[in-house]
Amino acid sequence: MPALAAIVFPFRRLAIWLSVLVCGVAALAVAITALLVLPSLRDDLVGERLVEIDRSARANVQIFFDAEPARAVSIYERLTGHRAVVLQVLNDRGDLLQVAGSFSGATADPLAREAIASGPLSRVVRTEERYAAESVVPIRDADGDRYVVLFASPLNDVDRTVATVQRGVLLAAAIALPVTWIVGLLAAYALAARIRRLERATRRIAHGNLAVPVTDEGRDEIHELAGAFDDMRRRLERTDRARRDFIAHASHELRTPLFALGGFLELLEDEDDPVAQREFVATMRGQVERLTRLATDLLDLSRLDAGGVEVDREAVDVAMIAATVAADFAGRVEQRVAVVDATESEEVPFALADEGRVAQIVRALVDNALRHNPPGVSISLAVAGAAEGGVSLTVSDDGPKIEPALLERLFDRFFRGPGGGEGSGLGLAIASELAQRMGGTLTVEQPDEEAGKRFRLVLPSSEQPAVTILRE
Repeated sequence: MPALAAIVFPFRRLAIWLSVLVCGVAALAVAITALLVLPSLRDDLVGERLVEIDRSARANVQIFFDAEPARAVSIYERLTGHRAVVLQVLNDRGDLLQVAGSFSGATADPLAREAIASGPLSRVVRTEERYAAESVVPIRDADGDRYVVLFASPLNDVDRTVATVQRGVLLAAAIALPVTWIVGLLAAYALAARIRRLERATRRIAHGNLAVPVTDEGRDEIHELAGAFDDMRRRLERTDRARRDFIAHASHELRTPLFALGGFLELLEDEDDPVAQREFVATMRGQVERLTRLATDLLDLSRLDAGGVEVDREAVDVAMIAATVAADFAGRVEQRVAVVDATESEEVPFALADEGRVAQIVRALVDNALRHNPPGVSISLAVAGAAEGGVSLTVSDDGPKIEPALLERLFDRFFRGPGGGEGSGLGLAIASELAQRMGGTLTVEQPDEEAGKRFRLVLPSSEQPAVTILRE
């Protein structure tokens, strides 16, 4: 069964059915005018004429008391332009005799006969002989004889006026409907052309061409739609660029340890010295660990992009997390000849966050401080209440400062500054996105009056205490 839209609008071109729709609306307006306005116009004109003849009769009936009937008729018709007839009542049966006036068939007028018994009357009378607005007034002369004065205003001119207007409406419709259709067709084609431009733009986007902007010169809903399409294009362009960069960086990061592993495997096959073999195996183990970290970071990043990372919102003890992470890095600290210290201020509120994700962020910050600073660096973890009403965890070190030009890119994906070593450049990016998912922020500060730098994690606070899980 065909769709309703296909039945109502059978044309395949939007411009055609829009123009037909405009023409149909114009034809409907003409039909409403012909069916409602013109009959109403006739009724209004007849009603006004009836009021006019009634008012004229009441205002001039005195003439027929004061003057001879024929002279009174002449004076009245000359003054008002209406017709008048004087009829004498001959008997009680209501037989009438026309004594003045040239109104044919007046003695048989139904309104005149009715007025003999009921008094003055006004009505529209339509007979075979005439069509007029009439007003009838019974009078008596000085001798007591009864008369009926019939005042009349023919309505044939009203019919002629309405017929003239009707012909004018039809003529105007005959001219206006084709003109309306042509103008509507041109306007519809202009509208359809704008929609076709949007269609071509969406097809370009669908085929991967994201460089051409989607534009529209109007100031209406189509212009707003074009703006929405262009916003979508820009977002897709950024996403596509990020996807290409991600693939390029990930491929590069994966290729380096894989090539290293392949090279060491070849060397291991040709090497007979057990000491050298152990060194090769240790180096290969380091490359495997690097691949493991990179794969974990890439998996976390893909989950963040896909919205698959669920973040709990519960009260957590940030100071306990900082102390636990500091203890976890004890082995690496000895290898790097560094110092990691976790301190806590009094009365630190609990944070509303995900305990595992907070620990992941702190590990990334400490690992970043160890990796990007020379041996012997001192790293401190401090937890305190934030001035903005949350919980602040600061990871500070006394190593070299970061160049100001690199600060803006510090949290970008795959960004590694000078001395980045074997890091993937994903740790700080993941930490920043996790902080945002928990309603917090991750920033870096480099005070001029102090050495080193500070990474500051701020999380919203919670009123209820956290449930502490003791580590064995």
